[in-house]
Formats: sequence, structure tokens, C-alpha cells
Amino acid sequence: MGTGLRVLLIALCMCLIGQVRSAYSGNKVLVLHEGPLPQYQEFMDTVESLSLNPTLHRLDVAGEEVPPLVYRGKPMFSHVVLIVTEGRGLSRELCDSIAAWVNKYV
Repeated sequence: MGTGLRVLLIALCMCLIGQVRSAYSGNKVLVLHEGPLPQYQEFMDTVESLSLNPTLHRLDVAGEEVPPLVYRGKPMFSHVVLIVTEGRGLSRELCDSIAAWVNKYV
């Protein structure tokens, strides 16, 4: 990943971190999703079926040594997808886990 893209990635993530912590209230949600495009599309179809109306920014860090997010003892994601949505449904615990992961590894 080039330096410019890395700076952009970090800036974009940092802009959303404050919103991640309040995602449980239904504002902005940062979701990390694992897998290549077919799995990603399946994931997005699910998001759209829930009527979350996301604005998407897909940031693929597959080429980097980024550990997966671990939530409740299970590794979950290795690719980063930022989803800005008006939907609800993520627990505060999960949002805090995601925010901590981004703060540490992105």
C-alpha cells in the first residue's frame, strides 16, 4: 500500500472512530468484513436486505500484516469496510471492540 493511500486510510478511519463508539445509538457504523469480492457482495446483499441504506467505502488491507478483529474470543475480520448507515443493531460492546481494533492496527 502506498504512503498516500495509507495516510488516506488512516485519516478516514480516524474521522469515523468517534462515530463508531456511538454506533449503538444508530448513527454511523464501522464494519470489518473478511473475504474477497464474492463474499463481500453477499455481505452487502445482507446489509441491503436489512434496509440499512449504506454509503460504502471499501478499504482492502489484504496485502498488509493486519491481525483479525477478535470478538468474544473469535477472530472475525481481516478486510476493512467502512459503512456509514442510519441503521441500528450493533451492540456497544462490538462497536468498542471494532474501535479498539482500528486504533491498534489501522
